Amino acid sequence: LDLFAVRDRAEQPVRDLSRGLQQRMTLARAFLHNPDFLLLDEPFTGLDAVSAENLRAMLAQLPKQGKAVVFSTHDFAQGASIARRLVAMERGFVRYDGPLVSAPLDQLHIAMKGGQA
Repeated sequence: LDLFAVRDRAEQPVRDLSRGLQQRMTLARAFLHNPDFLLLDEPFTGLDAVSAENLRAMLAQLPKQGKAVVFSTHDFAQGASIARRLVAMERGFVRYDGPLVSAPLDQLHIAMKGGQA
């Protein structure tokens, strides 16, 4: 609860919280038991900038602790700041599955913005 700054809302029903607070509460529940494997679907959705940066830093540290993280995102730059491996899908088919550093971004139609993906 402290990690996601939701301790003050612990007694409040989640359905009564704002979208951002609901997302932070959901993430707090996901991390509650210190899992070795996390599967997250669009974990940054609804988060404010500070919460998103805290989550990014946390996810980047998990592999160093021997933990695995799989997450989906529509924000490639955000995902690339964390991921070592990329699975790019298009219309339900895997177009690329391999190391992020050798991914053919242009062939995958992943646009580069300001020199960064």
